[in-house]
Amino acid sequence: MVTGTLDITEARTKFTTLDTTLRDSPVIWITRHNKRAFAVVGHELMEALLETLEVLNDPDSMRLLQQSIQDIRAGNLIAHDDLKKDMETW
Repeated sequence: MVTGTLDITEARTKFTTLDTTLRDSPVIWITRHNKRAFAVVGHELMEALLETLEVLNDPDSMRLLQQSIQDIRAGNLIAHDDLKKDMETW
């Protein structure tokens, strides 16, 4: 993932254009005294992170995710075309 870094003074002067910078770098680290102080994050990445946290905090979702991973590793897969045909009869 491409990230950018701006000193807090520079970030302050560029605040109104940070949204265009986020198109190329979904995370911009803002530094104070050459140390990371906080990050500005693009909305798409933030939404994905929040959704991931929601799944990770839901025991049922985690159980289903783990089962799906086990099925993939075991080769328990259905071809897309076969699934599509099966769904037509539902």
